[in-house]
This record gives sequence, structure tokens and C-alpha cells, in this order.
Amino acid sequence: MEAFGSSIATFPMLKTLILRGYPPLDPSQSPAWKILRSMPRLHRLEILYRLRVKGANAHRYILMANDASPAPGEVFLFPSQLEMLTIANPSLNDHVFQRLPLSLKYLFLDFVPDWENMLSSKDSLAYHRPAVMKAFLSMMYKCHDPSGVTNIEELHIKMGWCATPSILNCISLLFPNLKFLELQGLRYVDRGTEPASNLESCALGLARLRGLRTLMLAMELQEDPYEYTIVGGPRNVGSINQSAQVWADTLALQLPTLQSLALETRPHTGRGLGPRMIIGRPSWTWFSRRKIDPSPNVMNRVDVSDGGPTG
Repeated sequence: MEAFGSSIATFPMLKTLILRGYPPLDPSQSPAWKILRSMPRLHRLEILYRLRVKGANAHRYILMANDASPAPGEVFLFPSQLEMLTIANPSLNDHVFQRLPLSLKYLFLDFVPDWENMLSSKDSLAYHRPAVMKAFLSMMYKCHDPSGVTNIEELHIKMGWCATPSILNCISLLFPNLKFLELQGLRYVDRGTEPASNLESCALGLARLRGLRTLMLAMELQEDPYEYTIVGGPRNVGSINQSAQVWADTLALQLPTLQSLALETRPHTGRGLGPRMIIGRPSWTWFSRRKIDPSPNVMNRVDVSDGGPTG
């Protein structure tokens, strides 16, 4: 970033910018929101900086500090053609989230990129625990038009926590025109003390997303209770798979445009079996809406390949 800031040159044809490594020691010397104005055709921006640890504290890169408001007349902080924005280790105090560009269609906030030291993951997760994330989303909503950020169609948040009803409600208010929503990261830390997700409340929180076609949620699914096929007959032991089917059908009925659903579940059956910090791909259970089928289920479980449904 310093290299861009030290040059007076512009980049009129640049369409993609990906920044990796560690953030600048002093971001105020070369603020990203000023440098980006030299890239008028920028379409895709990925800021994949690692956490910079100073002493015992982790510092996150801030694109625009709260005290660095633009001068009068400088309304557009991003290039007018920017459609895709990805930020790793984002700061909840970044003023830039209050000024998202109208051109933006894709937003990916990665709060839990592949950490070098997984033992510190619980401390890092505390930074954006659900209550804090709800406050962050509520703040964004207050800073934008009452109708929300209507231009964004695809939202990905890797947060390391289950999706709560309050977070889903905030998202549906803030981004009402979503076609694709992903909340993932459940595999990083044990959830032995976290309550099971509430299906009815989550479905109600998503109800405003009338154009949603693909939904991916991190969920702490509760095993169904024992069931009986006939009175006095053999018991059918409840399972995570049965619970996932109930979630899929309920959400599909609540969201008539939904075509594909994936639930990220813990990589084992049952709960309270100790820590499960796993590096690698998440464990997704995929469902797709049935076409014409006599089955009572609205959604059909499908095989996966590279993280998505195959049929």
C-alpha cells in the first residue's frame, strides 16, 4: 500500500487489486480510500491482510478511520465501477462500512481467515461475538438509507459463530435484495456451551429476503428426539440428518425463491464431545428444492462436489 501512496501515477485500466501480507504500520500515511481514487475502473478489490500483533493485542487494518472523513465534495470513496469487495480480518470500527458504494454487488467479510496459530482462535472470535456483530450490522443500517443497501446481491461472512436470529434479522433489513447469503466458520472452535439454533426464529429473521436463491448457514443443529414408526414399534433414533431435513423444508417454505440450501454442521454427531478445531474445508450438508416429486419433503438432500450441490 505504501508503494501506491508514494507514487503520483494513476492506474486508469486496473480492474482487479489484491493486497496480501501484513498491513502498513501506519495506515494514515497512505489511506486506502484515497489511493483507490487513482483506479477509476477498479471492479474487484480484495484486502487480505493478516492480523498485525503488537504486544499481546491483535490490530486490524482500517481502510478509513472515523476521524478521517473526506473533504467536502468528496462523496465517492470507492471507484464508481467497484462491484466486488473482500476484506480479511476487518475492523468493526472501520468507517468505510458506513459508506459502501452504490455499485457494490458482492461483499465478503472474513473474520476468521486461516489463522497461523489456532490456539489463539478463541480470543480472536471474542472480537466479533454475536452481540457485537449485531451491533455492527445495526450501526451500518442506521448509516444507510432506511430501505437498506439494496444494490448488494451476494453477502459472505465467515464469522466462526452460529447464525443467530438477531443477526439474520439485521442482515435482512440491511441487505434486502440478497440472492446469495453465506454465514460460515462453525468448525473453528468447540460449541459445547452454545445453545442449539432456533429454527422458527431464524426462519422469521430471513423472511424479508424474498429474492434469496442460495443460503448457506452455520448452525448448531439439535438432534431430533426418538420417534416411533407405529405404536409399540421399533424406535427410530433421531439424528443430525433428520434435524437438517426439518430445517431445509421449513426454510424453503418460508423463502419461496430459495433453490439451494447448505447447513454447516459440526463434524460429528451429537454435542459436547470436546474441542473440534479443524483447519480445512467446512462440513456442508446441501439441499436443493424438489421439482416434481411425490416425497413429502420440499428439499432434497444432494451430493456435493467442491462445496456445492451437484444436482
